[in-house]
Amino acid sequence: MGSWPTQADPTRKMPRGSRPPWVNVLLPDPESRHLYAGVKQTLGGQAQLWRFDGAIWEWIGGKGGPGDWNGPDFSHAYTLAWHRGNLCVGLQGHLPPGVNVQDSRNKDGTPDAQYNKGEIYSFDGRRWRKLAGIEDFPPFTHWIYKLVSYEGQLYASIVRHGAQTRRGIEALAAVE
Repeated sequence: MGSWPTQADPTRKMPRGSRPPWVNVLLPDPESRHLYAGVKQTLGGQAQLWRFDGAIWEWIGGKGGPGDWNGPDFSHAYTLAWHRGNLCVGLQGHLPPGVNVQDSRNKDGTPDAQYNKGEIYSFDGRRWRKLAGIEDFPPFTHWIYKLVSYEGQLYASIVRHGAQTRRGIEALAAVE
């Protein structure tokens, strides 16, 4: 079985100072040809998406290419769902070390886009496309908690940070 190396596996060595990724979500494709993993690379906090074919893991999302998100801009690839034949990923915004929720607001109290940005991307097997971002969600949306495709619509549950210093999960109407 293929996997990322871990500290508990003495036969596989990791680069000095590195840690295994934090796997948030696993989802097979409808034909069970590939397994997808939404991860946080713990060193540097990068949101990435990986695909497993039964033998090898391939990094396919979070590289910052055309239509794709830039991994270091997000903390986690938090949720996955199939919608209209495409793989959708919900991302958690990235708060750099030393930045707390209160620091993630502008002086006038509005959300600072560089920190409070839960976003949703779609992958058709070749290309990435951004479906929704800060401009589409209520203020202080920090991460996409869950994605569900239901009756032809993609629904998202979101977590908001810093809205009057409270944190909570809200259901959101259809994204696409």
